[in-house]
Amino acid sequence: MPKKKQKKRFLYRFGIIEGSEAVQPQPSPSEAPAGTQRISVQKFLNGLQHTMKDLPASTFPYRNRLLGAAHTTYSLAANMAADTLENQQTPIACGVGCDACCYYTDMDAVGLEFEEIIHYILNEMPLETRYTLWQQVSQEPNFTKHGHRPCPFLLRDSGNCGIYPVRPMGCRALLATKRCQLDVEEDTGLQETVRHFAEALKQQPISAGVMLFVQEQQRKGKGHVHLHDPQPGLLVKFKQLEPDRLERLFFLPEDEPPPNAT
Repeated sequence: MPKKKQKKRFLYRFGIIEGSEAVQPQPSPSEAPAGTQRISVQKFLNGLQHTMKDLPASTFPYRNRLLGAAHTTYSLAANMAADTLENQQTPIACGVGCDACCYYTDMDAVGLEFEEIIHYILNEMPLETRYTLWQQVSQEPNFTKHGHRPCPFLLRDSGNCGIYPVRPMGCRALLATKRCQLDVEEDTGLQETVRHFAEALKQQPISAGVMLFVQEQQRKGKGHVHLHDPQPGLLVKFKQLEPDRLERLFFLPEDEPPPNAT
């Protein structure tokens, strides 16, 4: 009798980004100390079903609803930090087109976040946005501004984020009380906002990192996990993504003409 072919298990689906040097595995979680409580992966995820179901699709257009729930905690924490700073007469200065942080930070995403970004680009991103990103990377792959490389998902002319609905946790945590400028070194209140954000994050009922860690363990086939060291399986460094891979990722399907094509 022929041996039944086993279905390949995918931890992440990155498509043409698979194998990129920007995808960096992280150290495995350390061994759990004696007496550390284990939790059931399925029971933990089942307990989040109501939260995932109630996510507004317009705000969180995610295929992975658990990731949307995790990002909700970051958005709530950011709003709480902003309210605190507003009450202290130091309101957040970030706004539409404010893109300095997209240049001077080395942003990354955990595996589940980047998988969602890939899905968004291929299935949800407006064609005009996708075409603009393709033009940028194909025409000026080594573009810099004041010596800084931009995030590959930044729309350079407008200063807007091309993946804003599914931006990673690190982006959601960036807040400043003074408008950042690439050519001027000054205190933008970043340390103060980070402190308030961290305090607000502690008030969330469930850690975003724990949610994503448990889902990763589920994909690995784990039935129970220890939560003493919930580290992501890998990180994807945005600015280390190879231009040729990005160009193929943004390239429009043959049956989709470029926007404004005559």
